[in-house]
Amino acid sequence: MTEQRIPAFGDAGLSDFAPKAKPALRNDKEQLEKVAEESGFVSRQAPKPPSPKRMGPRNPHTTGRNVQLNIKARGVAIERLHRLADAERLPLGEMLEKLMDAFDAQKGQTSTNRRN
Repeated sequence: MTEQRIPAFGDAGLSDFAPKAKPALRNDKEQLEKVAEESGFVSRQAPKPPSPKRMGPRNPHTTGRNVQLNIKARGVAIERLHRLADAERLPLGEMLEKLMDAFDAQKGQTSTNRRN
Protein backbone atom coordinates (compact mmCIF):
# COMPACT_ATOMS: atom_id res chain seq x y z
CA MET A 1 0.00 0.00 0.00
CA THR A 2 1.03 3.54 -0.58
CA GLU A 3 1.53 6.01 2.18
CA GLN A 4 0.26 9.02 0.24
CA ARG A 5 -3.35 9.76 -0.25
CA ILE A 6 -4.70 10.15 -3.74
CA PRO A 7 -6.58 13.46 -4.20
CA ALA A 8 -10.33 12.85 -4.56
CA PHE A 9 -10.84 15.55 -7.20
CA GLY A 10 -7.53 15.12 -8.93
CA ASP A 11 -5.86 18.34 -9.94
CA ALA A 12 -9.09 20.38 -10.18
CA GLY A 13 -7.53 23.34 -8.39
CA LEU A 14 -10.05 23.78 -5.58
CA SER A 15 -7.64 25.70 -3.36
CA ASP A 16 -9.40 29.00 -4.13
CA PHE A 17 -12.84 27.56 -3.31
CA ALA A 18 -14.68 29.31 -0.44
CA PRO A 19 -18.30 29.15 0.73
CA LYS A 20 -20.62 32.02 -0.12
CA ALA A 21 -21.20 34.57 2.60
CA LYS A 22 -24.67 34.41 4.14
CA PRO A 23 -26.78 37.53 3.76
CA ALA A 24 -27.27 39.49 6.96
CA LEU A 25 -30.58 38.74 8.67
CA ARG A 26 -32.85 41.67 9.29
CA ASN A 27 -34.34 41.58 12.76
CA ASP A 28 -36.26 44.81 12.75
CA LYS A 29 -39.04 43.88 15.19
CA GLU A 30 -40.95 47.10 14.70
CA GLN A 31 -41.08 46.60 10.94
CA LEU A 32 -42.09 42.95 11.34
CA GLU A 33 -44.87 43.84 13.78
CA LYS A 34 -46.10 46.58 11.44
CA VAL A 35 -46.25 44.21 8.45
CA ALA A 36 -47.95 41.52 10.56
CA GLU A 37 -50.54 43.99 11.82
CA GLU A 38 -51.24 45.32 8.31
CA SER A 39 -51.72 41.83 6.90
CA GLY A 40 -54.01 40.73 9.77
CA PHE A 41 -51.63 38.15 11.22
CA VAL A 42 -52.90 36.72 14.49
CA SER A 43 -50.23 35.69 16.96
CA ARG A 44 -50.09 32.04 17.96
CA GLN A 45 -48.77 33.02 21.35
CA ALA A 46 -51.24 31.93 24.00
CA PRO A 47 -52.49 34.71 26.26
CA LYS A 48 -51.12 34.60 29.77
CA PRO A 49 -53.63 33.08 32.18
CA PRO A 50 -54.78 35.31 35.02
CA SER A 51 -52.79 34.81 38.18
CA PRO A 52 -54.63 32.67 40.72
CA LYS A 53 -56.27 34.44 43.60
CA ARG A 54 -54.01 34.07 46.60
CA MET A 55 -55.36 33.73 50.06
CA GLY A 56 -53.88 35.87 52.78
CA PRO A 57 -51.03 34.51 54.86
CA ARG A 58 -51.94 31.86 57.40
CA ASN A 59 -51.31 32.46 61.07
CA PRO A 60 -47.70 31.46 61.68
CA HIS A 61 -48.03 29.69 65.03
CA THR A 62 -47.06 26.14 65.90
CA THR A 63 -50.07 23.87 66.29
CA GLY A 64 -48.64 20.38 66.65
CA ARG A 65 -50.63 19.24 63.65
CA ASN A 66 -48.47 17.13 61.39
CA VAL A 67 -50.90 15.03 59.35
CA GLN A 68 -52.12 16.32 56.01
CA LEU A 69 -55.71 15.96 54.84
CA ASN A 70 -56.50 16.36 51.14
CA ILE A 71 -60.15 16.58 50.22
CA LYS A 72 -62.11 17.28 47.06
CA ALA A 73 -64.80 19.87 47.48
CA ARG A 74 -66.53 22.54 45.47
CA GLY A 75 -64.61 25.78 45.17
CA VAL A 76 -67.36 27.60 47.06
CA ALA A 77 -66.94 25.29 50.07
CA ILE A 78 -63.15 25.68 50.12
CA GLU A 79 -63.46 29.48 49.90
CA ARG A 80 -66.01 29.39 52.73
CA LEU A 81 -63.65 27.35 54.92
CA HIS A 82 -60.84 29.81 54.23
CA ARG A 83 -63.10 32.79 54.97
CA LEU A 84 -64.22 31.25 58.28
CA ALA A 85 -60.63 30.46 59.31
CA ASP A 86 -59.46 33.95 58.32
CA ALA A 87 -62.31 35.61 60.23
CA GLU A 88 -61.42 33.67 63.38
CA ARG A 89 -57.67 34.02 62.70
CA LEU A 90 -57.21 30.25 63.00
CA PRO A 91 -55.26 27.74 60.95
CA LEU A 92 -57.38 25.50 58.75
CA GLY A 93 -56.79 22.43 60.96
CA GLU A 94 -58.03 24.18 64.08
CA MET A 95 -61.00 25.62 62.20
CA LEU A 96 -61.89 22.11 61.01
CA GLU A 97 -61.74 20.85 64.61
CA LYS A 98 -64.02 23.65 65.80
CA LEU A 99 -66.50 22.94 63.00
CA MET A 100 -66.54 19.23 63.84
CA ASP A 101 -67.01 20.03 67.57
CA ALA A 102 -69.94 22.31 66.69
CA PHE A 103 -71.44 19.59 64.49
CA ASP A 104 -71.06 17.01 67.29
CA ALA A 105 -72.62 19.42 69.80
CA GLN A 106 -75.56 19.99 67.49
CA LYS A 107 -76.08 16.23 67.16
CA GLY A 108 -75.77 15.77 70.94
CA GLN A 109 -72.52 13.84 70.77
CA THR A 110 -69.33 14.46 72.71
CA SER A 111 -66.03 14.82 70.99
CA THR A 112 -63.71 11.84 71.42
CA ASN A 113 -60.44 13.41 70.35
CA ARG A 114 -60.23 16.67 72.28
CA ARG A 115 -56.82 18.08 72.93
CA ASN A 116 -57.06 19.87 76.29
